[in-house]
Amino acid sequence: HAFHSSVIKEFTDRVFHTLAALLERESNEFAEHTKKTIPKFCEWDFGRSNERRFEIADGLQVTGRIDRVDVDDTNRQFSVVDFKTGALPTLDDILSGRALQLPLYVLAVQKTLFPTFSPSAALFYGLKKDRVFGFALKGSSDEKILSKRNVISTTEWQEVQDRTIVHCVHIVHCVHQGNFDPAPYDTKKCDYCDFKRICGYKQ
Repeated sequence: HAFHSSVIKEFTDRVFHTLAALLERESNEFAEHTKKTIPKFCEWDFGRSNERRFEIADGLQVTGRIDRVDVDDTNRQFSVVDFKTGALPTLDDILSGRALQLPLYVLAVQKTLFPTFSPSAALFYGLKKDRVFGFALKGSSDEKILSKRNVISTTEWQEVQDRTIVHCVHIVHCVHQGNFDPAPYDTKKCDYCDFKRICGYKQ
């Protein structure tokens, strides 16, 4: 019982400190006006009903659940937020269309929830290291929440959308064809991959 109590206490202490850090960060962002969108929807589902049907290509429906959707009603903009306890993708992963989650969330919200609003930012909140990562659109409500390197133009955002859709269609096509051959984009990661003996890509 003593062991279990100490484990539970350790876990609850971590949760408390993580939430406290998150709340302090967001309070400061709102107070300093670096983030102008405010939380409006939590655990928002899309693609699971006709009202929220999300089709990114002919016959290709996507379903999901977004941790949070933040809104700036004054400027008619929105941001999507996903909380992460694990590793975060790189900006290059997102912009190249390899990391699909945030772009798909933005597209889903714009198509099914706020068709007359513009996207402001797509954000990962890394809870382990109290870090905010993702991308924001230049001149948008939440532009200041990220470094300048992570601020993209509307042209770049359109390119991200196009790559994301192409990548999704390609993945579905491979699944339908039964093609599950490994195709890592960074073969250096094969050296420390947990599945390298099963995969056999570098053999």
